[in-house]
Amino acid sequence: MLRTQRIMDVMKEKKYIYLQSTTSIPHFYLSKPRLPQEKYIYDYTYYYDWLRQRENVLAEYHLSTNSRLILTNKVLCIKTANKAWGESVKILPLRQINDVETHFQRLLLPLIIGGIVAPLSMIGFFLHITTSMWLSFALSISGIFLMYYGWVGAYQLKITAYQSLQFNYFIDFKSAKLDEFMDKVQKLLSLQKEKYELG
Repeated sequence: MLRTQRIMDVMKEKKYIYLQSTTSIPHFYLSKPRLPQEKYIYDYTYYYDWLRQRENVLAEYHLSTNSRLILTNKVLCIKTANKAWGESVKILPLRQINDVETHFQRLLLPLIIGGIVAPLSMIGFFLHITTSMWLSFALSISGIFLMYYGWVGAYQLKITAYQSLQFNYFIDFKSAKLDEFMDKVQKLLSLQKEKYELG
């Protein structure tokens, strides 16, 4: 380990500090820092982690009663609450998001289950195969309801991230506020892409 010995001379006129090493390292002249006389305001175009800047919440939208989206300068935060698992928070940096979109999708699982249960229950009801007629009738109604629920479908928020990762979240209903939120997200994503291309 190199040991440096600080002494020698302080040149008060030029405000220099002379450092001499006991080893074969060359000498260094370091200028004494001067304090600025004026106040400066810095505006950072790029956000770095070491700056530890406070996040500015630009927009917020409730997808449903248990989930909401929070958009900041750097991240898209998804907060979901569940009675069984509690509250979970997923934070996606904007630079890692490729696309965000809403789309309508029919629910395949209720369609498949309802399409199997309803016909079989009706056959059992009319042919008197099952022991309980009321059970067959109830299963038939349940199957029809599942088919209707799957056919009606729902809107979903689809987030495509790095390495083709996809996150889907159900939306209670599509509104103008959601469109405004999506516009803000798309603008920030386009800015991030421009910074990446320039950098």
